[in-house]
Amino acid sequence: MRSPYYRIGRSLLLCAAIFAVAAPAVDNSAKIARLSLEVQRAEDIRTVKKLEISWAQYLQFGLWGQTASLFTENAEAIYGGDDLKGRAAIGKYFLSRWGNGREGCRPAACTQCSTTLPSSIFRLMARPSGAAGTNSG
Repeated sequence: MRSPYYRIGRSLLLCAAIFAVAAPAVDNSAKIARLSLEVQRAEDIRTVKKLEISWAQYLQFGLWGQTASLFTENAEAIYGGDDLKGRAAIGKYFLSRWGNGREGCRPAACTQCSTTLPSSIFRLMARPSGAAGTNSG
């Protein structure tokens, strides 16, 4: 006949084995969730960098229509006293204000287009999602 301590020991060993098997599953799901979040953050950063590159290239060559296409349909912008509502209004503003009514920079001025624009233009696109006046769709 086995002692009662044997049964308690066997029960404790069985419980320890169950917890040992179940614990890695919890750790794996936490690791998967963390990695998923890291991947999403990396993709978000890549998307923002692509937007920045497009923005800089369009401005550099005076592609005002394409620059405006980076905004959503209901975007809002304020430049000095000008309050612009919508992608079309922003595009018209770029075209008239910095493009002198035409797409593209003058041949001698291509390198100067992006340096003559106010830096507040990019801040407009960097507002947090859901903030008043954002361009988030």
